[in-house]
Amino acid sequence: MRVHDIAFANFICKFGEQNLLDFVVEIVIPAFRETGVIRRYADTDYRFINVSLLNIGSDEEPNFAITGRFVKNTVLRRSQVLISEHEIAHDEAAIQSAPSSFFVLLLGNHRLIYFAETANAPDTISFARAAAAAIRDKHKVFIRNRKIELRSSNQTATLTSLMAQFPAPEVTVVPLTSEMSIDAFVTKYSKLQSVVFRLIRPNSEIQGSDLWRSVRTAGAAARSQQTAVSYKNPDGLNKSQTASQIKQAAETGQQIVTLSGKDRSGNSLKGNNEEFRLSVPLRDVPPRPRALAKRLVRVFQDLVGRGEIRLPRPEHDPRAAMERISRENLQ
Repeated sequence: MRVHDIAFANFICKFGEQNLLDFVVEIVIPAFRETGVIRRYADTDYRFINVSLLNIGSDEEPNFAITGRFVKNTVLRRSQVLISEHEIAHDEAAIQSAPSSFFVLLLGNHRLIYFAETANAPDTISFARAAAAAIRDKHKVFIRNRKIELRSSNQTATLTSLMAQFPAPEVTVVPLTSEMSIDAFVTKYSKLQSVVFRLIRPNSEIQGSDLWRSVRTAGAAARSQQTAVSYKNPDGLNKSQTASQIKQAAETGQQIVTLSGKDRSGNSLKGNNEEFRLSVPLRDVPPRPRALAKRLVRVFQDLVGRGEIRLPRPEHDPRAAMERISRENLQ
C-alpha cells in the first residue's frame, strides 16, 4: 500500500450469532482504547495509539467511529554498506522505526477506512490480526468479569457455560474492491482456470444478491463452518462473465474471492481481494488526527454517494447502539 493512499474494507466481528454492535461498549471499544502492545515478534511489536471516539453524526442522532493510529514499532538493522563502486564493507548499525497507518472504524456500518501515513506502514492484514488479538483479550476479560458478577449474586457460573453464552470473537477484514481494478487484474490472465468465492458471515446487514443469500442459507442449514462456491476449468473460464460475477460478489465486502490461472508468459498467477481493492490517493493531508479522520470520512461518503462503495441495508437499526455509546459517555 503506497504512502497516502486510502483503502477501504468491511470489518466483520462476530460473537457466535451476535455482532460487533452487541458488544461494542463492553469489548470492542476497550479493545482499541485500553490495549498496549498487542503482538510481538522479535524486535517488532504492534500497538494502537491516539485512539478516540469521533461522532460523525449529530448530538441528536449520534453516529460513532473509532479513530487512531496503528503502529509497527520495530528496529531496522544493517550489516554492511557499499563504500565504492565495487566494494562493500562490514558495518553494523540499527535504528528505531515506527511506521504507522491511521484508521477510522465506522461503527454504524462497520466499514474500515485505512490510510498509510508513512513508508512501510503496516497493512490491513496486520491490522486485522492485531484487532482480532485485542478483541479476543478483552473478550476474556469480559468473561472473567461476568463470572465474578454472577457468583457475587449467588448464581452458578462456569467458564464453559459463559463461553457457550458469549462465544469467542471471530474477526475478518475484507477489502472493498474496485470494478476497474477487477477488470485490470482479470486481463492479466491468458487463462483464468479457477475462481473460488468464500462466503464470510457478515455483521447485521442484508447479505448481497438472492444467489448468495440462497447459498448462505443452504450452508447454514447444513451447519457448514465454511461455505464456498468454486468455478474451475483447466482450459479457461469465460473471463468477461467471470469478472462480472466477481464484481457482484465482492462489492459488499462479504466474500473473499481467489483467482488462479496462467499469465501471458505461461506463469502461474494468483490473486484475491487485496490485488483488486479500491484505493484512492489523499493529497494535502491534515496534520491533526481529528481533522484527518473527518477528511477520510468525507472521502468515504463521497465514494458512497458516487456508487463506488455500496453499503448493504442493515438488518437492525444501529441507532440504539449509538445512543448507548453516547449515554456511557465514552468520548
